[in-house]
Amino acid sequence: MTLVSDDLSRWPSINADRVSSYLVVAASAGIVYDWALTFGQEVEFIWRHHWSLMTVLYLSKWLGLCEEGHGDICESVWWMGDNRSLPGFMRIVDVVSMAIVPEPPACRYDALSYIWGGIGAEYWMAKDNFAERSTPGGLNITNFPDTIIDSIQLVRQLGERYRWIDTLCIIQDDIGDKIIQIHAMDSIYGGSYFTIYAAGGTSARDPLPGLRPRTRPPQQHIEVVQGLHLSVPLPPPIEALNLSAWSTRGWTYQELMLSRRRIYFTGQQVYFECRRDIFCEDVVAESKFLSSSTQPLRYKGAGNFTYLRKPTHTPPGQSVMDYMYAIGPYTRRNLTVESDIVDAITAMTNVLAKGFELGGGDPAKSFQFGMTLIDLGHALVWQHDPHTPRARRSIPGEGKSAWPSWAWATWRGAVRYVGETLYAWLDSTLIFRTTSSHFSVVRRDDGGEDQKSSARFYHGLFNILSSSSTWVGSVILPLDPAPPASLEFAVLSRTSAGPGVCDEESLGMFYSGCMLYVMAISVSKKWFLPIPSAMRIWYNNCASAFLRNDR
Repeated sequence: MTLVSDDLSRWPSINADRVSSYLVVAASAGIVYDWALTFGQEVEFIWRHHWSLMTVLYLSKWLGLCEEGHGDICESVWWMGDNRSLPGFMRIVDVVSMAIVPEPPACRYDALSYIWGGIGAEYWMAKDNFAERSTPGGLNITNFPDTIIDSIQLVRQLGERYRWIDTLCIIQDDIGDKIIQIHAMDSIYGGSYFTIYAAGGTSARDPLPGLRPRTRPPQQHIEVVQGLHLSVPLPPPIEALNLSAWSTRGWTYQELMLSRRRIYFTGQQVYFECRRDIFCEDVVAESKFLSSSTQPLRYKGAGNFTYLRKPTHTPPGQSVMDYMYAIGPYTRRNLTVESDIVDAITAMTNVLAKGFELGGGDPAKSFQFGMTLIDLGHALVWQHDPHTPRARRSIPGEGKSAWPSWAWATWRGAVRYVGETLYAWLDSTLIFRTTSSHFSVVRRDDGGEDQKSSARFYHGLFNILSSSSTWVGSVILPLDPAPPASLEFAVLSRTSAGPGVCDEESLGMFYSGCMLYVMAISVSKKWFLPIPSAMRIWYNNCASAFLRNDR
């Protein structure tokens, strides 16, 4: 459809429709850049040849566009304040002198995120080689695995000098040094100029795909249709990362979430992502005149854990919601050493403590066993993912000080928080605390079907009745074994669900925070809901009933 109008106010919307219509077509095929130029004009979005060898000039251009055009959006690290220098005890690799050196004041450095992959310890920084590697020329690059060799070469080609690599900057056989460095990861990755992600292999022995000849087979498929060279787009960055072994490792999660600028080396191609733009090898989208909202890959990156800037107004419960959003994806990843489960997310809990000033900004006062202590009541409402096995972790040296069962870190397998919206931020909405109350539960009539013979249902909808048999809400309960006639409900938190879940005909219009997380408790040994599993209940009068019983 063609839109024509002389109304100036409509021109922005017409242009937006034009761009979005283009993107619908461009999602499936595009004209290769070299052939598009034969038409005699430049275009905003176009596909270009993707060669087996990547061009480092792309990376230089992408970094330059970000640094020159995005300003404070991609420079600020709000939880670090104005001082972005690494702590004084940090070491860094000088790729010019090839030595491990103390971090120079206010130096610009980059970081590396990769998979160790069970490689040997012969190239690690250790007590016995620390002095040698701290002298100029002390780092023999020929002894390192390919991922590290390639990353050092790339830094040199980009004109940078300093690089942080965990195995070379942390004394691996010094427990004290490792603990100190682990607790500084938020500063390391948050303060890096950019981070390189080696997501194209399964160990540090694999090279960065495309940096050297014969390290990446051609991935682009091009067809000639009526004289035009058409290309099928390669996967966007989030899909390419999800296909990688790198995305399954626990330590790499915080390395991804806390970095400002990212360069992904995947098996498909190289991608660049900052807080405003996403670029890649096979799409020409490097336009200074292009709005970031219409950038073709804008919403297909890995995203950010933290705000772009320090929030001027923090809603109630924001820190615990950010915490919940982080824990679920993290626990779906794997760790070689089970006891690393808390250490591998310490950088993110440090950011929450410092950024939201939890416990006075002291992580030790605001987090224990990976659990936030500031809002522990909500942090306890985690659930095991039903699709993953669960068992207690084997923590070496746990001894008498066993990790508590209420902490998600104690258990193997993924966990999740359902309904992260904890509060209804509406005027005159009452947010209350309660312990528990007893109610009768009666299964709701489902339209005449024989409930006893309905084997295809595992859960049923039950009415919650007060002591005077007044209906106060509804709850979904398991049917096998059948629940007792009376249950004690303990309110855990306020929450939400998508429209359509709430019984709006009986309870009124759905709004954010109109549901409760409750725990059903029964003294019967034949029926229970395991802690900390929780259910949603719909409430209206239910809320006041809880309050009356609590007074």
